[in-house]
Amino acid sequence: MARLRPQDPADADWVAWTLQTAHAHDQYLLHAYGGTKIGMGLDQVKNLNVPAVDRRMRHEISTKLIAEWDRHSSAVDALRHSIDLLAEYKTSLITAAVTGDLDVTTAGSGIPG
Repeated sequence: MARLRPQDPADADWVAWTLQTAHAHDQYLLHAYGGTKIGMGLDQVKNLNVPAVDRRMRHEISTKLIAEWDRHSSAVDALRHSIDLLAEYKTSLITAAVTGDLDVTTAGSGIPG
């Protein structure tokens, strides 16, 4: 485990985003060591390539990435909520069919397809 302490908080976001890229993953695989426990030493971590971009551009890119991440996270949360509601609905239909509250012989007649 390594703890990075950038001087500028925007730099922390930039390093975090760049370490999640495919390029960083490739570097990790190239420099990783171990058989059953894969890791990197501090020498390998300090030699990882992080794109050099001026501070203003780093902040701009990080801000946009955070906004997109939040937007996608909201969509994922909405989908998970819908899945939970559908699972609950499925359970209630099964319960209604088992208890006899729902006539399964005619229940599907109103469903198109």
